[in-house]
Amino acid sequence: MPALAGAADYKKHFIVANKVAKAEGEPWIDEYRTNTKDFERGKDPSAAIAEFNYLAFDGSVASSIRLCAIYAYGVESEVNPIAGLFWCGKAYEAGYKAAESIRRELFLKHWPEYEG
Repeated sequence: MPALAGAADYKKHFIVANKVAKAEGEPWIDEYRTNTKDFERGKDPSAAIAEFNYLAFDGSVASSIRLCAIYAYGVESEVNPIAGLFWCGKAYEAGYKAAESIRRELFLKHWPEYEG
């Protein structure tokens, strides 16, 4: 299945996530930064993704935003529409309005019969 229309723009979501992480501070910022470095250097991205999931379940909005982009656009992983919808929903609920358009596009890409 082709990538979402904004797939080339996933980095802008990562930039927002990094800014949110700074604002979140403790207890997540150190782990978030370590995972971000590992992920962006390609050092075991699946382990970094697992850690982002842990942080997001613990309440890190920054990790939710990053996971939204990772799963929706298939960054260093396969596109995972279920996880993408979940994390984009969490990011949106936490105030990241751009996540709603990602979530909608992801949903309609994988379940087009519901459009309209």
